[in-house]
Amino acid sequence: MTVKKITVTALETALKDIMRQTPFEKITVSDITNRCQLNRQTFYYHFADKYALLGQIYKQEIFDPFTDGLTFENWNTHLLQMFETMAADAALYKNAVLHADDEFRRFLFQSAATLFRDAVAKLNLRSGLQVSEEEQHFIADFFAYGITGTVLDWVRGGMRKTPDQLAAQLRHLAADCQKVAVERASGTL
Repeated sequence: MTVKKITVTALETALKDIMRQTPFEKITVSDITNRCQLNRQTFYYHFADKYALLGQIYKQEIFDPFTDGLTFENWNTHLLQMFETMAADAALYKNAVLHADDEFRRFLFQSAATLFRDAVAKLNLRSGLQVSEEEQHFIADFFAYGITGTVLDWVRGGMRKTPDQLAAQLRHLAADCQKVAVERASGTL
């Protein structure tokens, strides 16, 4: 492992450890650097601020695994893995979503919107739907906002549903919506 990777890992670990006990907005760069025995200059060499460090944690632990190889056919499995990761470190992710959710919300929405744009376009071709590109974007954004809001509410509500329960609900909803779209296209709705 390179010195840079060791340093970044130490900073990530320090922030995560602190976030399990302290609200994100009360954490300072000095708290982070003191925890891992680095200086502030080293922190700022790697990150612009604590939000950038948190974004790196999201990217590495949640979003890279979520988007790696993501397709409409396997999105529910990827989403389940994301929920399991979040539930396994619930204190960290509750703190992050409650006190610093912009980065998380933005990336989850972008990932979901991209996924649903692809899914709507494929469904449009497969079923013979005549849905304009503008309408496809609207539909994709609608579902992306729904998934994003559902995930944020799940975290804010204390993650009472298991990852399996939440993923299953979203999977069933998506399947039902796909059936309705096909029925609409075939004129049976």
